[in-house]
Amino acid sequence: MLDIGINDSLSHHTRWDTSVAYIQLEGDNGLDITTQLSTSMNNHWSSHIGYRYFDIGYNISAVRMLATNQGGFIGGGYHW
Repeated sequence: MLDIGINDSLSHHTRWDTSVAYIQLEGDNGLDITTQLSTSMNNHWSSHIGYRYFDIGYNISAVRMLATNQGGFIGGGYHW
């Protein structure tokens, strides 16, 4: 398994995060790449906008299954 994350504070309330995660186990594998821009509105609430790419390949019996999903996202968070 490989998991790498890079982040940078652009200002006191704005942060840029990028992460790459890869796992391989007995011929099955998964790749997850995410990049996002986060803004803190106060000590508890934040908003996020970004892009995610997810790819997985695994074997079921003698059949190889592949799935890929990618796209932009908008979200929010509450931190206590």
